[in-house]
Formats: sequence, C-alpha cells, structure tokens
Amino acid sequence: MNLKICYIVFLCSFIGLSQSIEIKGTITHKNTPIPFVNVYVKNKNKGTMTDENGQYSFNVHSATYTLVVQSIGYKTIERKITVADESLTINFNLEEDPLGLDQVVVSATRTALNRREAPVLVTVTNAESLKKVQATTLFEGLNF
Repeated sequence: MNLKICYIVFLCSFIGLSQSIEIKGTITHKNTPIPFVNVYVKNKNKGTMTDENGQYSFNVHSATYTLVVQSIGYKTIERKITVADESLTINFNLEEDPLGLDQVVVSATRTALNRREAPVLVTVTNAESLKKVQATTLFEGLNF
C-alpha cells in the first residue's frame, strides 16, 4: 500500500514539472497584422512564426525569458518576460526600419567564370560607366 502511494506521488511530481504555458499574441504595424514574423526565445531553441493574420503561439515552462520579434523591414524588438502558471498574451507593434529596406546583398566567388556559362545574369560595370549614367539609385545605374 505504501509503495502505491509513493508511486502516485512520484508520478504527480513529474506531471507538475511537465506542464507548459502558452505564450500567444499578434504582431502588427499601424494596426495591420504582419505575417511571417519570427518570434522566439533568445538563447533557447524555442519559437515560431506568425501566420497570415499576424498571430503566433508556442509553449514554454515557467521561467524568465527574453522574447525576440524579428522581421525583414522592421526593427527588432526584445522584451523580457516572466512566465508563471497561466498563459500570456503579448502583442507587439513593429516599427519600420528604413535602413533595412535599402540593403543590397552582393556575393562573389574567386573562381573565374565565363559570362555565357553563368547560371544567372551577370553584369560587369565600373565606376566610370556609372558616372556617365547619372543615376540617383543603384537600380537606375544598373539599367543602362
């Protein structure tokens, strides 16, 4: 009989430890939901992405975490939260990051490649040809 009671107490202690708490919310910009925003716990392997309606949801255990909200074209937000015994609803309003929108990624290899054999369009230009075009943006400069 005592063995059964010990076994039940032992199982109940693990049930209490394994409970997870839901964190949910909506990510918006100027009251418009933003889809496909990354929401994750910093330094942990836990997170999700918002759906088409800007809503997210994932489960964590009771503790203190730093939530990170990140999307291209918007400023990253980090917010420290404490998760207790009940679910949390945490909404975020993202601000545009104009510097992040104007970024251009340039990649190259050290291997010489004939332009006709390249799998993608390659344009070779120099500073003199760009000066002659009088372009105000890089896009205008590449369309000459």
